[in-house]
Amino acid sequence: MDQDNIQVPYCRGVEELVACTMALRSAAEFFAVGSVALGIPRIEVEGVGLLGFPLTEFHIRALIGRATPAPYGRGSETILDESVRKVWQLPATDVRLGGKAWDAAFGTVISEVTRGLGCAAGSIRAELYKLLVYPPGGFFGWHRDTEKTDGMLATLVLVLPSAHRGGELIIRHQEREVTAQMGSEDPSELRYAAFFADCEHELRPVTEGHRVCLVFNLVRVPDLVGQADWRPPTSAEEMGRIQRLLEGAFSADGAPRKLVWLLEHQYTKASLSLTGLKGADAGLVRVLGPAARMAGLTLHLCQVHIHEEGAAEPGASAYRRRRGGWYDGGASDFSVDPSASFEVIEVSDRRWELDSWVDGQDRPSDLGTLVLGEEELLPAGALDGVPPDEQRLLEATGNEGVSFERAYHRAAVVLWPADGFVRLLAQAGLHVALPQLAKMVGAKDPMAAVGVAEAINTWRMHRPGMAGFHSSRPELRVEMLELLCRLGDVALLKRFIVEVVAETFDGAETDALIPAFRCLGPGESAQTFGDLIGYGMPKVPAASLKLLMDVCRPGGRKPDEEWRDAWNRGLDAVAEALPRMERPGSGVLWQEHRAMAWDPKTLGRQLGQILLGARDPGWGAARASLVRSLIQAEAVIDPVTVMIPVLQSLWERGGEASTADTDACRLWKYSAGYVLSRSEFPPVRPKDWRQAGKLTCRCQDCAELAAFAANPVQREMRFKMAEARRRHIEAAVQSGPFEMTCETERTGSPRTLVCIKVLRSYAGAVEQHCTDVAAMRVLLGMAPGTPASLELERRLIPAAERSPDPV
Repeated sequence: MDQDNIQVPYCRGVEELVACTMALRSAAEFFAVGSVALGIPRIEVEGVGLLGFPLTEFHIRALIGRATPAPYGRGSETILDESVRKVWQLPATDVRLGGKAWDAAFGTVISEVTRGLGCAAGSIRAELYKLLVYPPGGFFGWHRDTEKTDGMLATLVLVLPSAHRGGELIIRHQEREVTAQMGSEDPSELRYAAFFADCEHELRPVTEGHRVCLVFNLVRVPDLVGQADWRPPTSAEEMGRIQRLLEGAFSADGAPRKLVWLLEHQYTKASLSLTGLKGADAGLVRVLGPAARMAGLTLHLCQVHIHEEGAAEPGASAYRRRRGGWYDGGASDFSVDPSASFEVIEVSDRRWELDSWVDGQDRPSDLGTLVLGEEELLPAGALDGVPPDEQRLLEATGNEGVSFERAYHRAAVVLWPADGFVRLLAQAGLHVALPQLAKMVGAKDPMAAVGVAEAINTWRMHRPGMAGFHSSRPELRVEMLELLCRLGDVALLKRFIVEVVAETFDGAETDALIPAFRCLGPGESAQTFGDLIGYGMPKVPAASLKLLMDVCRPGGRKPDEEWRDAWNRGLDAVAEALPRMERPGSGVLWQEHRAMAWDPKTLGRQLGQILLGARDPGWGAARASLVRSLIQAEAVIDPVTVMIPVLQSLWERGGEASTADTDACRLWKYSAGYVLSRSEFPPVRPKDWRQAGKLTCRCQDCAELAAFAANPVQREMRFKMAEARRRHIEAAVQSGPFEMTCETERTGSPRTLVCIKVLRSYAGAVEQHCTDVAAMRVLLGMAPGTPASLELERRLIPAAERSPDPV
């Protein structure tokens, strides 16, 4: 992976920071090798008995007779393969260790190993795992140990005295490699080696005799978890220098939000902890930890994931012939071996991410996934020449050539300014940030308001309609409104409603907006309230009207006097928006790309309640404006489906007072006149089956169809012809001016398309007339008084109840 071209413009001294920190970190190695004299353990093996040292041929044969061949792990599989590993094993349950001097001797080994691995004194313990017997030719190829138990840090190998040659242990970590000679024929000496579990190692073949050893898992002591030793290893002067370099990195122009320092060893998500850091990584944190605190920085551990993909040039050995089928030597006869070597031509896509967080108190932290900038990664070039953890070739598809995918997974130390935490939260995603901000608000953290402001900035930066715009999720807006109410910051609450909710309002936030506007108060709410109602009415009128009523007249009471301005602005917004409303089912919101149908009867009842609440003289102008808009919006608001529920609400709630309600009389007269103009006379049934209209197609089949349509007597016509011609006629019927049904008879060859004329328009007119007549009856039953201006409609309605001819 090429990192050499990455520059760090925000900190000229970053190379100095790296060099200084690397020089100060602990000199601990990734391995520890040594021997201990005397203190030979008393070892008793189930089915074999007490062992003597050096081990005799009798005891070795007895051990092998009791043992089983040792497998090895490959991913989730356990495999027996003597080409990879040749050794006999006995489980720890068959082995009992003891002896008067053994505890002291083994304690010395553990102390030396702990110090050699750079761990704090007393921070690890040993658990016996297996007894192994390597026969002549026995070996174990290059591999890494799996973490066999929670908290496993390293492996300890203790070689028992026995006559043998070969069996050298080779340990490799990154660019460094050491060879440990483990053999000893001195019956009073035990040779040992310890190494971190992620180190690659192999055991060279045993050339003579048998190599017998005890293998221990070295595990972190649970009591010390969370008690990481961050004491600096050198002078205060040098630590102060690192502190100043860190401060400079985050205060310079174009400073990063964080610095991410890769660790040398590998850690699983379960094993990543401050107290579980290995060797040089522990030393790095012992240097950076105190310096970061002095510089006002926060320290975390995390996992780094770097995914890359792009074009590749496979090696000649990458191609393999496909199985089966005819072979002509063409490219399609070969497939690409996903595990083959290749040369990267171009990296077309990169994803750099951080997750699996551990905080400075060694506790898991739910920070979600953060984006990692390439310039934030330290040391620069740390991954150059390092093989990826995952890699595969992908075959060419379509116009795309052979491509590759690869990934690096590493652990890292992350530093950021303590006051920049909330900005990082917003970068992690609002679904992560909001729960954390809620905790800060609950704890009365003074940085909570800064974090909330940053979250609002995130919403504003991701405009509606952008791909992957997770901020559009309505439940996040609801959560934010509730959080702002608890915070009590009126300016931020108003800003969020104006800049975010007003552009995305889809009704989901209605219940959360009611207490939000109450929190703002009538003075701060008026203009914002009117703007929001005006935005929501064309798409989600029910939610908008509910908001208007519940904020300004809670519990169905008359509008509060202090909310007079907000109420008037809301009424004006409703009146202005009514003619712009979308028909039910036609509105599509960008958030969910779905039609937001509104129910006309619900809308009518809500408008009626609002008109009732605005009967006082102080709201006369706004009420009259709303009535005028209802009448002007007839293209959207049908009097039958909307106006009648409005009038019913006024009549049922207003009672006799409705007879003197000028606005109610006006709505009644308009509704009655509208329905009468449409259905005063019943529709007239056509006298014959003639249908007018022209077809654009001039083919012979369409000419026959047109002649059939113009025939006043013929109602049915049969077209027996090939499928293509039948489909053409059917398409002409469906897209043309004729009212016909088409059905294909599934008998005979060719089959027959049957076209039948229908009275679709007349049937629709009859249905509309019946609906309108029913509406007239309702209007007649609630006519407000007997003003002379309404007498004509009252007289015409009964006469309009004539039934049309049947369809």
